[in-house]
Order: sequence, then structure tokens, then C-alpha cells
Amino acid sequence: MTVWGGCASWWEQHYFAAGLDPRTACWLAGAMRQNAWLWLDGRRVFLVCCAEC
Repeated sequence: MTVWGGCASWWEQHYFAAGLDPRTACWLAGAMRQNAWLWLDGRRVFLVCCAEC
């Protein structure tokens, strides 16, 4: 699912992909030239850096 997010003058496109394991999410983020991705566990939000993946 594609969504848009940001604040004030900064907006960017985001992708929501439920059910991915962390390794696949890191690979997918790298394939889309992202340096990090968000992990939601139902209670908390984590910013996961994937520069070393």
C-alpha cells in the first residue's frame, strides 16, 4: 500500500508492507534506496537503520 507522510514543507511517499520479516524489510528498503524503515509492533514504533544490511 502506498501512502504519503511528512510535516510542513517535507512530504515523501511511503510504502506499507505488513507481515515482512526484518531481513526482507531491510532488503526491500535497500532496494528502494532507503537508509532506514519503521517497525511497528502494535504498541511501539522503532526506526531501524539498514546501512549495514
